[in-house]
Amino acid sequence: MQFRKFLLRKIIYLAITFFLIVSFNFLLFRVLPGDPTRVLFPRGEPQGVNESLRDELYHKWGLDQPLYVQYGRYLFQLVQGDLGISMTYRPGHSVTEIIGLKFWRTLVLVGIATVASIYLGLMVGIFGATRHGRKSDVASHVGSIVCYSIPTFWIGMVFIVLFTTSAFFPVFRAPPETAHTPPEDLLGLLAFKAEFLILPVATFVVESFAAYALIMRNSLTDVLTEDYVVTARAKGLTRRRMLKQHAIPNAMLPVVTIVAFNIGWVIGGTIVVEEVFTYDGLGKLTFDAVFDKDIVLMQALFLIFAVAMLVANFVADLLYAYLDPRVKV
Repeated sequence: MQFRKFLLRKIIYLAITFFLIVSFNFLLFRVLPGDPTRVLFPRGEPQGVNESLRDELYHKWGLDQPLYVQYGRYLFQLVQGDLGISMTYRPGHSVTEIIGLKFWRTLVLVGIATVASIYLGLMVGIFGATRHGRKSDVASHVGSIVCYSIPTFWIGMVFIVLFTTSAFFPVFRAPPETAHTPPEDLLGLLAFKAEFLILPVATFVVESFAAYALIMRNSLTDVLTEDYVVTARAKGLTRRRMLKQHAIPNAMLPVVTIVAFNIGWVIGGTIVVEEVFTYDGLGKLTFDAVFDKDIVLMQALFLIFAVAMLVANFVADLLYAYLDPRVKV
């Protein structure tokens, strides 16, 4: 019963926050400077015909209507699952279709990189905490800080310089349409797609694992000094069992917070990595949409990024309740 009330409260907060995000997302792109029609009809071109076409486009896109009418139309389309029609990136094409394929590409990239980053970060953090003060702890701690401080684009460029001379690490391609013809067998197809992911994933992992490692190390170091951990060891529990059953679950709470934040951030943070490697996903699409001043496409992409952050935090709240029952109270 207590958990139901906790869950209901979180769902209500989720719904309210989602509505505020949708409203802010709509207003944000209406107050930004810039004219999307200038992408199609640059300044300095002959006037007359272009001006009439610009007026027609404004009417077709609904930009000549009052703000509250545009807002109502936006909400109505959103309820129906319609993200609108692209203005300038691919005029006349559905935004949902444009995002569809690129979304799965980014999801594969982010999914693999996030899982690898979390696992590596937790292992490095546990390694450092259980060897606190030793040379191995200092080395892993300094290494994590260095990796955390290096800009993502710089890591990507270093990987390009070091590894792209090899045929095993192709770059500046998007799998698989713009490359050579993909193989027909399943293993060959997986290997074909994987070769385009190795360097972007490696860049993500080097940049992301350090945050998990630093948080886990500090959290676990504090937990290992708690009385209940000392008592567990005094009762004769093995070090492995003490860590698994008592120390690590309690040290995971701050890690859950950073994981939830990073999952939401990393979906939008693919812009840098995808631009460096010209990986045709949501990140590169976002850059192109901003460059082309495509309001509808930018609106849809930013909504996806915000909802990803919102859902990640909601899942984190549920994990808090599972790891620490006091949260429900």
